[in-house]
Amino acid sequence: MLKSKLKYLEREEIDIDKWDDIIKKSLQSRIYAYSWYLDAMTDHKWAALIIDDYVSVFPILVKKILSIPYVTHPYLCQQLGLFTTDPGYMDQHSNIVIKYLKSNFLKTETTINSHFKVGKNIDFRSNHVLGLDPKYTEIFKNYNRNTRRNINKANEGELILSNSKDVPSFIEFMKTHDETDVVRRIEKNILALLETSFDKGNGTLIIAEDKLGIHSTAFYIMDEHRIYFLLCASDEIGKERKAMFFIIDEIIRRYAGQKFIFDFTGSNMENIARRNAGFGADTEIYYHLNLRWPFF
Repeated sequence: MLKSKLKYLEREEIDIDKWDDIIKKSLQSRIYAYSWYLDAMTDHKWAALIIDDYVSVFPILVKKILSIPYVTHPYLCQQLGLFTTDPGYMDQHSNIVIKYLKSNFLKTETTINSHFKVGKNIDFRSNHVLGLDPKYTEIFKNYNRNTRRNINKANEGELILSNSKDVPSFIEFMKTHDETDVVRRIEKNILALLETSFDKGNGTLIIAEDKLGIHSTAFYIMDEHRIYFLLCASDEIGKERKAMFFIIDEIIRRYAGQKFIFDFTGSNMENIARRNAGFGADTEIYYHLNLRWPFF
């Protein structure tokens, strides 16, 4: 077997056609790794480790502490890692990547897809997914009692669901009701992601409102295989009326009977995990890679 060669390339050096082609065809394909998605979430500042002629690729975001480079993780990019079309390369190329990261960066903290070679310096994370192949009535049968009750409560609250293109209002609503303040810090990235997804026709804003105004909102984005439930927020009325259950059920209803996976994009938080499980979601494991000097 020929020894594989790894190259580090900055964003402007990457062949974007080859890049997006390997992401699309890879066994681990996720929307987070497409060039346009990374551009939006990193201000075009991502880089990559590329093995041979785009046989395997590993996107990274490099920052510096006192001029010393380290690898961190872009927001809203749940699963990055190694992408390749051949499972036979996973072990070898994972090892090559780890060796390079240890040799060239003070630390590496990033989340990676479940296909990566598991070893030390890895923590397990939980995502939740729901196959939408069955008809809606079949999927609904697997909702638990609490989920059905919450959907009924939302139905009784005279809430109306509709799509929206009002990105500024969405971002303001998100900032107002985001207790973590993350949305405020990455506002321009969210704006870029929404505008790009609308141009591509794969992003959707959905709102739950009544005569008093909007009480819950969510943004989801799609690729060929998955529907990613990326951003959502509710005000106090929305929480009381269980509007988010109403929104999630509506998205599932829209795409039921089609070959999509509904990706809840989380969560390790107990209350969110319980909500996702209530829709019949299964757990999908991915990893957090944490390499810190000195390496052992």
